[in-house]
Amino acid sequence: MAIKKNYKNESGFAILLTLGLIALITISALLYIYTSSMNKKTAKNYNNLTTARILVQSAVNRALGSMKKNSGVTADFSEVYTHCVTYTHGSTKSQEYLIDLMPTEFGGISYYDEDQFLNSSDSPSWQYFPTNISKSPDKKIIGRIAYITLADNGKIMPSAAVDSGLNAYNYNQTHTPGICAATEYGSPAAPPSAINQTPVTSITADGTQLVGRPGVDVSEIWLGSLGTLLSDTNLKKLSSDQANPAGKMPHGKDWGNSDQFLELLNIKKDDEINEFKEYFTFGNPPDPEVFWVDNDLDEIKTEDELFHRFNLKRSDWSNITVDSIKASPTLYSTTYNEGVITPIPWLRNWKSSGDMGSSTNCKNQIIANLIDYCDNNNEATTDNEDNPTYVGLEKCPYINEVQINFYSEITSLDLGASRKYDVKINPYLAAVEVINMYDLLTTVSDGLYSVKAIITMDWEFSIAGDIYTRTDGNFDTVTVPITYASAYRYSYDWRSFSDESWHSTGSVNTNKTLPECIIDYIKIKNITVKLVNYSDETFYDFANILNTDITITGITNGSTTRYHSHVDDPRQNLTINDWTDSSYAVGSVSNSFGSINSICNPNPEGNTDNEPSATEPWEISTAFIRNDIMKSPWELGAIHRGKKWQTINLKLYNETEGMNGGGNSYTDGDANILDQIKMTANTETYGKINVNSELKKVLSALFYGIWSGSGYNEPGNQPATEMIDSSESETLANAVINAYSSSSGEFKTRAEILRQTDGVTDFWDNTLWLSAPQTNDATQEEIIGKFINLTKAGSTNSIIIIAVAQTINDVGGGSTVTRDINQNGIIDAGETTTNCQFGTYDQYADEITSTQKAFVVVYRNPATNEFKIGRFEYLDE
Repeated sequence: MAIKKNYKNESGFAILLTLGLIALITISALLYIYTSSMNKKTAKNYNNLTTARILVQSAVNRALGSMKKNSGVTADFSEVYTHCVTYTHGSTKSQEYLIDLMPTEFGGISYYDEDQFLNSSDSPSWQYFPTNISKSPDKKIIGRIAYITLADNGKIMPSAAVDSGLNAYNYNQTHTPGICAATEYGSPAAPPSAINQTPVTSITADGTQLVGRPGVDVSEIWLGSLGTLLSDTNLKKLSSDQANPAGKMPHGKDWGNSDQFLELLNIKKDDEINEFKEYFTFGNPPDPEVFWVDNDLDEIKTEDELFHRFNLKRSDWSNITVDSIKASPTLYSTTYNEGVITPIPWLRNWKSSGDMGSSTNCKNQIIANLIDYCDNNNEATTDNEDNPTYVGLEKCPYINEVQINFYSEITSLDLGASRKYDVKINPYLAAVEVINMYDLLTTVSDGLYSVKAIITMDWEFSIAGDIYTRTDGNFDTVTVPITYASAYRYSYDWRSFSDESWHSTGSVNTNKTLPECIIDYIKIKNITVKLVNYSDETFYDFANILNTDITITGITNGSTTRYHSHVDDPRQNLTINDWTDSSYAVGSVSNSFGSINSICNPNPEGNTDNEPSATEPWEISTAFIRNDIMKSPWELGAIHRGKKWQTINLKLYNETEGMNGGGNSYTDGDANILDQIKMTANTETYGKINVNSELKKVLSALFYGIWSGSGYNEPGNQPATEMIDSSESETLANAVINAYSSSSGEFKTRAEILRQTDGVTDFWDNTLWLSAPQTNDATQEEIIGKFINLTKAGSTNSIIIIAVAQTINDVGGGSTVTRDINQNGIIDAGETTTNCQFGTYDQYADEITSTQKAFVVVYRNPATNEFKIGRFEYLDE
């Protein structure tokens, strides 16, 4: 039986299979088309994004170029980049969409907001990019950029302003634990009960305990003075007596960014975050410890004009010499050998002769005074102990008054036709007075300080016209031992010269009787007095009392005559001009020994250190020698200036001398030296406050908590006259802002804050205090010395750049474009753009194809003015 096949079923299956294959091919084709379209679109979008990123990088570079033009790198340095806000500005003020794009919040901090955009005349506008440089009317716009730069105008760097606890913890391991921790909370006016002093502000890396506001380190600034910004709760988190003993953050280093800080303090509220941002800055580079000498007078700072500052807290004072401080300044480098960084140009270039006879001698004298102030021995620095041109002021007694007594005896022998006379002249007694201007009890274990004065005198006399002179080198010498308790302010003693007397014999006419044979004169040629330690001959002081002829006349048989001289300022007693020959006549003892010299006047000329309350020489404010390393730059004001009753004048900046010159007249000021010194061995320091800061609260914090009347012994201590409070610190802050906003312009060096033209006189002119007037030189300079080392001047070092870029499809060609802008399904009035042109942005017609935003942190090298990008972030918009 034959089998019949059903071909009809097979035909149906084939049709289905064919249809399936056709559908698959169709789907594949559609997928291919879609994928191709998506790839093309993706590639186009990627291309647009890449172009936008190139454009935004171009915006950043343009911002940097604009900053360099105004930073002193290629322009006049007087145009310092401190307050300037740079922004894009096109030929027209095209700003569409920028109010949405420019406001920026990053890392929880708002850097630029809508109010700043709307209310500022410096708000940016778009700058457009054509496809080519052709001037033909059909050139297309491919994109546009906008940027704005925001300077951190003198903000506080909290990593430098607090001590995290690490150094304090290490300090407490070797000292009494629990009472020496550094604190940021609590008012400086209310010290901890455990110690009767202002709270310890910081423990430095070398273990130095900083108390109060001596003016050594930025960590002294009390952040609590910023008001409600930092509560005690937050401040405790930054204080070493509350923080983890190991220290939560590195003191005096860079914390990198704000995230760490805000996390530590648990700051999350937007208003608090923005307030921190307003006053605090993070990630700034350290400030080089340099001073600038504008050698070519072009007011442009260059690397070959930057020099190392001199460290006043150095440990090698025993190796410092007068010549080393007069050496040429050392060009700045981060490679540092403190042993060779010894020059102070203000002293090297010193011009005033003072009372020293020459500017060279005066210069050497001041440098020797500085060395002997800071070294830890009692031997005076000099060039020659027996014939010096300068003698440093050591912490020792000084030669204050000298007297020489002469006894005369005339005998005769009758020779009939003539009479022979025998004349004896004997400098039989000498007195030397020394004055103790310091508390010397603490320097000698037994409470006694024994010195001896070695008097050397060259003299002659005349009788009957005959001159009798001792041979050169055979001078009369007497040693006067002086032992006194340190409680005595003056001490003196008498000692006899050798028994040797000078004799003259001769014959005269017989009608001459004995009384008529008198000595014509005694002439003193010179007197020097050398003061040394009684036991070991340690050299203390020297006086050239006279080297001109002083003639004593009217001398008769059996008479005692005297030569007497004394000084005005016992610290200025080396040269003959310092001594006044008050009497050289008949008499024995001056009545001024043991009391104030009759010529003593702490302000004889009206232009020296004004000490109206001084009743004794030792009570003047500047009569202080530490005999150790300085604790505050304020102590520079205690260095004697080589002229009676003058010390280095920190109150005024000498604008004539600037940073190229040296000390001249006292009334011109010496504040220039404050830019050439530092209080650390480091070559760089984090967080110094810019004296050109626009932020009143920051400047107020710089001054808040400084005590007036602390005294040089512990310059940071609270037991003083009065503290700068919030009101007074604000007064000073306003004065600083007014000064740099004046016609004289911003401060180019920190010392210029004391310039005589448009400077801040409020620091010393007695306008600040009501209950405790600044009536003497020390208190007038106290505030200055306690803040100046915490500051810098010039341009800001941290700049934020906010840049945006967009790519554009320029439709142009006279076309008409209609878009439902408000997306309501209806074409409303204004939603149709006609006659679109190439080269012109037609809003709502030309298409924005991509947008890119960048947030950039730029750091400015304070030494070279060069800019360096420290952080570059693309932001999604």
